[in-house]
Amino acid sequence: MHRALLAHPRGRGKAPGEIRRTQVWLGDTRPRNAMFVSPPASEVPRSMTDLERFINDEPEATSPLIKAALAHVQFETIHPFLDGNGRIGRLLIVLQLVADGVLREPILYPSLYFKTHRSLYYELLDEVRRHGDWERWLEFFAEGIEVSASQALATANTLLAMVTRDRDRIATLGRAAPSALAVHQALQQHPITTSASLVDATAPHAGHGQQVARPSAQARHRQRAHEATARSRIQLSEVREGAVDGYLAAVVTTSPCSSANGGRSSKPPGAFASSTEAVTDPTPTAPGTSARTTPAATPATVRTARQASLPPRTAPPRPPRRAPRPSCGA
Repeated sequence: MHRALLAHPRGRGKAPGEIRRTQVWLGDTRPRNAMFVSPPASEVPRSMTDLERFINDEPEATSPLIKAALAHVQFETIHPFLDGNGRIGRLLIVLQLVADGVLREPILYPSLYFKTHRSLYYELLDEVRRHGDWERWLEFFAEGIEVSASQALATANTLLAMVTRDRDRIATLGRAAPSALAVHQALQQHPITTSASLVDATAPHAGHGQQVARPSAQARHRQRAHEATARSRIQLSEVREGAVDGYLAAVVTTSPCSSANGGRSSKPPGAFASSTEAVTDPTPTAPGTSARTTPAATPATVRTARQASLPPRTAPPRPPRRAPRPSCGA
């Protein structure tokens, strides 16, 4: 406990958690003029052993409140550590009352009373050491415990009223109420916490029929807008691919010189030639030879040719423009 108390930069060099091995005093730079000089370091182990036996009711039992008052004076007189003796001594009062069954929880805070009456506190400790005036010290100590207990009771009632008031307000939140109540319950047990600890503490509540708070209306609106944008992009991509496929099919299947009806194709623009049709090559051939024919283009071959010839698209293609029709006599 002493090691934890001095676990800070100012506690370095103060032997945290160890019994002192040197002489200490209070009130001056030299023991000769000091207000209080503790026992020699060689006497500390034996004195602490005797104090421990007294706290554990050896050789005989003592009333818990009187025992706490006597043990506090003895501990502060032994001064077993280089630093932190006052804080440890006041903390031992509460822990001793808990160990003896007087308190169920360490909610008593007598340090505030001792700090408020600091001068009288040190005066009475010194009177016990010099003149053995235990009666005044016991009266002061008992009054301090009574005042501290009244303050603790008032603080507990104030906290309970605040908890009840906040719980009633949370109950009016609607769907978010179960999750908020789980967080409220966790904060009652650990007022100083972290977000990760709250997640761990409230996770079981979400699995027993309680609803977790849903996203806000603004967050749901952003999610729906994101999904609509994604669908629009997919539809635009499909329309764009269909337009390019139709344009390439019209260019391949519409030959300006292979038709007999004035250079016009018998098929409407955008229609593919059937698999049994052939496209006649209009290039003149030598006498005695027949014109060359090539297999008709199909949607699969057109798409394959387009994918092999076109560079990767990084921007939407421009609308197709109709190429000028060449003259058959050219």
